[in-house]
Amino acid sequence: MVNYEKKLDYKDLLFASTGHIMGAGIFFLIQYVYESSKEKTWMSIVLSGLFMLIFSTAYSKLPKISNENDNIEQKIITNKFNKNIANIIILLTVIGMIFGGYIVSKSFGEYFSNLFNVSTEISTLLIIGLCFLLNMYKIDALANFNNLLVLIGTGFTIIIILIGLYQIIIDKNNIDFKSYYTFTDFNDFKKNIWNIIKGAYLIIFAYFGFEIIIKLNKESINPKKDIPNAINHSMYFVIIIYGLMGFIYAYSMSLKKKYNKKLENKIPITNSMELLTKTDKYNKLVNIIAITLTSDTVLTSMLGASRLLDNVINIDAKNNVPRKSIIIITLGLLILYHFNFSIEKSTYISNSFVLLLMISVIYSMKK
Repeated sequence: MVNYEKKLDYKDLLFASTGHIMGAGIFFLIQYVYESSKEKTWMSIVLSGLFMLIFSTAYSKLPKISNENDNIEQKIITNKFNKNIANIIILLTVIGMIFGGYIVSKSFGEYFSNLFNVSTEISTLLIIGLCFLLNMYKIDALANFNNLLVLIGTGFTIIIILIGLYQIIIDKNNIDFKSYYTFTDFNDFKKNIWNIIKGAYLIIFAYFGFEIIIKLNKESINPKKDIPNAINHSMYFVIIIYGLMGFIYAYSMSLKKKYNKKLENKIPITNSMELLTKTDKYNKLVNIIAITLTSDTVLTSMLGASRLLDNVINIDAKNNVPRKSIIIITLGLLILYHFNFSIEKSTYISNSFVLLLMISVIYSMKK
């Protein structure tokens, strides 16, 4: 087993959780949620966030209920079932996290190629290779780099939200706000509720990330206090941010219908800002935000998956970083890239396997 060093404080854990959630797909997956939920896109996003809050609340109790400061998820499942079942669940979760890293690396490629004159394929390989190299460093150096990415990405995201809210306030007299939160009748409710739930399940992927810091418990200075606080605070913050993003995006798409606007860009949030501001001057800003956030998520996906894998295969003893596990995770990303899996299918696979771990952990916590 890797000889981890205790270097992470509350700030590092909060930034790791927030950064991983913030870059986990909201900018890329929101277009698919809108296809299902339309004006109620924000409902799908908030519903998904509230659902995931149940899991995050349970996860925040893990460091307190376990006397072990090592492999908490695996040991709790092992105590409830047995080691073989725990290992199978952990390995499936690793596969799910690899699919998650693949999704975000592909979205990074879209954003990067949209900003620079580089193909999507080269951009995707670039971020996989860069995050592979960064994960080879010790945790304190990696945490400092991650914290910088989170500050930049979160700050720019808030700027986008403020721009969107400003445009909505200006145009408030022309907006049918009721269509965003009400249904015309019971039949309309029955017709649309499934679409809202479908969109919510898809966007669950964007809330994964809080569980990443459970996998960093061996590298945390005070895990029993800092991990629960970091999980809860990051989730509250992100649910609010995501809900606002969903409302703003749905409003921008209503402008597309109203003016019969044809959009040429592949990036949904870039399209949204063009519709809101009637200019493309924010395109670079939006792409910089997305590049920052998605690169952070690829980085932390590798970090969490490699530490989880190390708990099962144990091939990195006497090191401070699970380097062999990182190599395996990177190879998995490259295999998915080679076969060019669809984003939607990859999202459902990732959601299912990661939720399997969360459900198993919560069930195993019951006495």
